Amino acid sequence: MPLKGVLFCNYTLLFEIALFIHLSTLSTANDADHRARYANQFTRELARHSIAEELIVYPAMENWIGLKGEQLADNERPQHNRLFSRATP
Repeated sequence: MPLKGVLFCNYTLLFEIALFIHLSTLSTANDADHRARYANQFTRELARHSIAEELIVYPAMENWIGLKGEQLADNERPQHNRLFSRATP
């Protein structure tokens, strides 16, 4: 699968987990342990996604696009850090 497809699948997975967590907080049918397991899964997937981008995507952007790629990567890093800090307890 091309890198674009892998990233799309990963973003889709993150969205689905986040949506489930949000919907389960609206429902009284799901217990706190169930929600916590999905929140933990979301945190793990977000970490895996962020690490993959740091190791693969950002260096590729910097190599292939040059200065503009470095600027784009530098813009993305703080966003991931903010997301991850919000997702971790």
